[in-house]
Amino acid sequence: GGHEEVLVVDRFAASTHPRLRSPPRTRVGALELVQLEGRAASISGQPTPPFLLFKPESGRLSGSTGCNRLNGEYRSWGMSGFAVLPLATTRMACPPPLGEQERHFLDALARATHRIQAGTQLELLADGVPVARFEADDLH
Repeated sequence: GGHEEVLVVDRFAASTHPRLRSPPRTRVGALELVQLEGRAASISGQPTPPFLLFKPESGRLSGSTGCNRLNGEYRSWGMSGFAVLPLATTRMACPPPLGEQERHFLDALARATHRIQAGTQLELLADGVPVARFEADDLH
């Protein structure tokens, strides 16, 4: 019978609190996910596109699933051998389209067995089948 005032957050722009601060939209040297299991990887209104940042000197990678941050280790050998070791991720709840994409993205990284690098593109394959394609992102 009564009225209750409710604040609904429609959009989150920024925060100065260190734990709530979002990563920048793009990072120098990042590889942005453009295709996932044969489908375009962009979701309308996605605040941060999925990306990976490789650190070859330490065998580590970091990035974003488009919703949560990730980091961990990878191995690369020979002309195309590649494997991502189990990753650590933040655990924020993701709205349905982002959550589904995140699950597929993390699964593709876990299944990757080979890589093909050409120019500004990186394609990850799982037993010969393409699972993810990335393009270099040199924007600040």
